[in-house]
Amino acid sequence: MRSEGRQIDFVRDSVEAQIRACHIAAERARVNPFETPDACERRAAHYLAEAARLEQEARGAC
Repeated sequence: MRSEGRQIDFVRDSVEAQIRACHIAAERARVNPFETPDACERRAAHYLAEAARLEQEARGAC
């Protein structure tokens, strides 16, 4: 597959890697030329909320 080795594996990868991926996705969502600025911001907010949720779970699991 073209995405072989580049997609995050939720079983193998750490929570920190998933959080980083969410932050990167949020940054990229904000500059998406194919969506309206409002849609870009909503998508970025979704990714940041997911990162916050993962961070909260990581703190609770320790």
